[in-house]
Amino acid sequence: MCGIAGRVALDGGPPDQADVGRMLSRLSHRGPDGEGIETDGPLVLGHRRLAVIDPTPAGRQPMADAAGRYLLALNGEIYNYLELREELAARGDRFRTATDTEVLLAALVRWGEEALPRLNGMFAFAFWDRAARTLLAARDRFGEKPFFYRFEPGREFRFASELKALVPPGSGAGRADDAVLRRFLVLGAAGTTAETFFEGIRQLPPAHLLTIRDGRLAMRRWWALPDRPEIVRAPLAESAGRLRDLLVDSVRLRLRSDVPVGTSLSGGIDSSAVVALTARLAGGASRAAFSACFPGTPVDETRYADLVATAAGVEARRVTPTAEGFVADLPRLVASQEEPFGGPSIHAQWKVMELAADAGVTVLLDGQGADEVFAGYPFFFGDLWWSLLRRGRFLRLRREQAAHAAVHGRAASRAIFRGALRSRRPGWVAALRGSPPAPWLAGDFARGRAPFPPRPRDLRESLLQSRDARMLPHLLRHADRNSMAFSREVRLPFLDHRIVEFADALPDPALLSGGATKVVLREALRGVIPEEVRIRTDKIGFAVPSSAWLRGAAGELLADLIASRAFRERGLFDPSYGEAALRRFRSGDDRPEPILWRLLSAELWLGTFCDAGPTAGT
Repeated sequence: MCGIAGRVALDGGPPDQADVGRMLSRLSHRGPDGEGIETDGPLVLGHRRLAVIDPTPAGRQPMADAAGRYLLALNGEIYNYLELREELAARGDRFRTATDTEVLLAALVRWGEEALPRLNGMFAFAFWDRAARTLLAARDRFGEKPFFYRFEPGREFRFASELKALVPPGSGAGRADDAVLRRFLVLGAAGTTAETFFEGIRQLPPAHLLTIRDGRLAMRRWWALPDRPEIVRAPLAESAGRLRDLLVDSVRLRLRSDVPVGTSLSGGIDSSAVVALTARLAGGASRAAFSACFPGTPVDETRYADLVATAAGVEARRVTPTAEGFVADLPRLVASQEEPFGGPSIHAQWKVMELAADAGVTVLLDGQGADEVFAGYPFFFGDLWWSLLRRGRFLRLRREQAAHAAVHGRAASRAIFRGALRSRRPGWVAALRGSPPAPWLAGDFARGRAPFPPRPRDLRESLLQSRDARMLPHLLRHADRNSMAFSREVRLPFLDHRIVEFADALPDPALLSGGATKVVLREALRGVIPEEVRIRTDKIGFAVPSSAWLRGAAGELLADLIASRAFRERGLFDPSYGEAALRRFRSGDDRPEPILWRLLSAELWLGTFCDAGPTAGT
């Protein structure tokens, strides 16, 4: 895991090596084990290294091929590098290091863009051809590793692993993209996978590559799931067995490391599966399972986490995040995340990464991605029921709703179904409504549009949206920035592309049935994790007691921000609405909570990246 940065001069001017050096200095947390810069003609290419595979100096980047024609800077890991190395060696390639970087370099030299589908990994890289004066950049299938860029035609192309390399905090150089910021404040939705919250800065979408050649930028998608997958209707036991084999192999690949490996553990079935399989495959090489706990609160999962850690025979290490700690960490957390976030739950993961760093564990396997792949969120039931209603499958609809009510209660089932119907009003109603009302915004900013996003037509479309835009991209951003803030690497077995492709071809009942989510995954984990965890129907994840925090130290901070001159003079938010909403919330009305968290996060972000000076945002 590392950080990359660079620039290509498009105006014929000399390369600015000092600028790339400054960008790398702002990425030092991503790579504390070394720095390298190479120049060639219009290119300056920089790299910060976190040494995980072959930590010797031989792994220094940017790395050149033996002939000296190509340069590569890689952020991420190629998990199947040993298999690729063997294939390349059989074709005549010779290797000087034991790194996955050199394997990727050789693969790109031999196969060019066609090397990408062969990769099983998480990555964002920049690959320079000295002879052709061409830059190729690519990002992994799901966007686990970031790649941001600013393209100014005729002038320059600058890129980096993090936004702060392009927009230094406290510099006042950031300019908010009003449309993206408004969408976040009105709907709670972040930008798309091509946008950022910064005007003029884009990100390379997942599973895309771009080239800079002759001053022009071109982009294309290099991987995608089929539009209409051929559904595999096998017996559940057979599908579960296949999934178990895939998951075991995915964990096996992600355990390749020359530094200590551990796991994150929430107590849910996803992280529990990763902990159990990691312990089974790695034995003593897996040091510990790291958890956040909240004793005495409804979101505490310590009991389940302890069951899993004991069964797996791993050391359980815990941290207890607090509201006061959250407020103290907020300046670093906001600067690390680089874009507004919808609530404080990411602080639990932040503290887990800090705990792992204190323990000297560099690599952590995590269960993230399973909910978006195997339909783990409650709202997916609404998507399934809506699609059954549209297709006239009334008998199955009644059967599924009755099964759900038996597990979760009639009130929960009615709420999910009503929500599914409400969100799918006829198109003309949505057009009349336009943007939802947002009285917390002010001035011209309030008059801009934030149209309701299109609702998925069925469960398949909902899963696709969750993976591509609605959920997963933002969770992956949180994971990358939280881990990299402490120079840790997070690996996600459920996002092995073979598992995602397998899940995409399953019939709906293998995902949701009988009031249970992730049906096939639960069956695959029979005998792998404790039964009490495997059959859990409540979903918590890395949640925090957010309401209590907002009625405590976080609410005090928000009150101070609303009363600040910066907040009032910004002209984006209505201070009187903010004050009244906070009073209502403190008096016991929970409805303003999501808006209050958005206001807090957005104001802190604006103060950090768009205001100048050390007191920005206060």
